Amino acid sequence: MIQGRWKKFAFIAAKLLAGLVLLLLGLFFSIQIAVILILWWAG
Repeated sequence: MIQGRWKKFAFIAAKLLAGLVLLLLGLFFSIQIAVILILWWAG
């Protein structure tokens, strides 16, 4: 029982971690694209 609970917890934690990483990557790329667009408009 305890082992199964740990597996479930690890799975949820992995999903949250993956979501956080994807969110950070998305944020990073959107900022990069915004900077490129601003520089392109300014240039």
